[in-house]
Parts: sequence; structure tokens; C-alpha cells
Amino acid sequence: MNRYRYTKVLTDNNKKRFRSITRYPVITPKNSDKVYYSKEGDRWETIANKFYGDSTLWWIIARANPEIYSGGFTCPIGSKLTIPTDIGNIVSELERINTFAV
Repeated sequence: MNRYRYTKVLTDNNKKRFRSITRYPVITPKNSDKVYYSKEGDRWETIANKFYGDSTLWWIIARANPEIYSGGFTCPIGSKLTIPTDIGNIVSELERINTFAV
């Protein structure tokens, strides 16, 4: 899944195209979430691939763990991560909030 799929493409005054800012949903912890302790070599996308079978959904895990995600590619070793299991609703919310965003 391409996370920019629902991000609008805009055009400036010079006819140069650019993407609007992608808005991400707030991810609230749920009892159904899984817990995972990161290991050496874990990257956000490899963790997403492990749990979702889709590395492009790494942003869901990053958003669910804002106290750990610092913008890099690797996840700190030994971090206790919350892994959301209800990703269908999260992706639907991503679509909804970006459909009407400018």
C-alpha cells in the first residue's frame, strides 16, 4: 500500500507539481494490540512486514510508538513496541482525513 495514495497532488503558480502534506491518523492503543520487543537489525519496515506482510505500513507502527520513533530507519534495540492489529480502520482513517485535506 502506498501511503501517498490519498495525498493530493497540487500545482503551484509556476505549474510545478507537488504533494500536499499527508495527514496521519492518531492511533489509540487497544487491548487487541500486540507487544513486540525489537531486536538487533530491526527496521520499521521489516517489523511491519513481519506483522502485516507489507513493509509500506511501517508508519502505522511508528505512529503507534511516538515515544520511540525518532525519524530514523532503525528501531532501537530492546524497545517495547505496540503493534496495532486493527489496521483496516487505521488505513480507512488515513484515506478519510486525506480525501478532504488541502
